[in-house]
Amino acid sequence: MDIDFDALLDDDEVAPINPREIFQTLDKHKDFDFLRDVQRDVLDGWFSRRTSKDTVIKLNVGSGKTTVGLLALQSSINEGIYPAVFVCADNLLGIVDKGYPEQD
Repeated sequence: MDIDFDALLDDDEVAPINPREIFQTLDKHKDFDFLRDVQRDVLDGWFSRRTSKDTVIKLNVGSGKTTVGLLALQSSINEGIYPAVFVCADNLLGIVDKGYPEQD
């Protein structure tokens, strides 16, 4: 399923570059309606150093690395920084359905 990020913006709206602001624009399941403290801290740290090259983000298992990585990636794209790449070490991210029902 493709996500049209442009459809999330009004015609006169500029795409946000702060990853916390990007998160607020997303449609989310109620169980994931907020960022965890560690995610906010990491995103704030990354955003303040986003022009640094070769940044590595390291978080514990289950702490939301995918969310953090994808928000940082979208932030870079919104800021016009290319190329932008998200690397995953295995195919587990291909299994995204955790059994949550579709939202209306």
